[in-house]
Amino acid sequence: MAVAILVACSSNPPTPDDDLSTGILLGDLNAVQQALDKGANVNKPYKNGMTPLMTACKEYQHYQGEAGADVAVQIQVDLKNKETHTDLQGDAHASHSSRAVKGNQAIVELLLASGADVQAKDQEGQTALSLATRNNLPAIAEVLRKAGAKE
Repeated sequence: MAVAILVACSSNPPTPDDDLSTGILLGDLNAVQQALDKGANVNKPYKNGMTPLMTACKEYQHYQGEAGADVAVQIQVDLKNKETHTDLQGDAHASHSSRAVKGNQAIVELLLASGADVQAKDQEGQTALSLATRNNLPAIAEVLRKAGAKE
């Protein structure tokens, strides 16, 4: 199944930070590496205070339309107002065949190797470790602990 994430930015092209976010959401290790190679800030918080590392420790919905139809995920980024809006495009019945997709250990390891702050907290006081634990990702939680994360 293919999932497309389209970033629509007024008149500005996507930045390496945008590419990093998109790569994490797609679970695309190569895209994450390319964004980092282009200078993406591995610790830049999003509007809600979450960092790329925290995002890689979350649970996502993976959508598949009936009979395997592709469903596109569109992320529109308004750089002027620093807001992001996500819409599903595709089969109207896609939500009937969605399943949870949990974090990505390879991306977590890459972000940590690239200097991600394992102790960073979002606006709600959550850390990557608390998200990994809450989302029942023990292997990712162990990687975070080995990198110095504290409960």
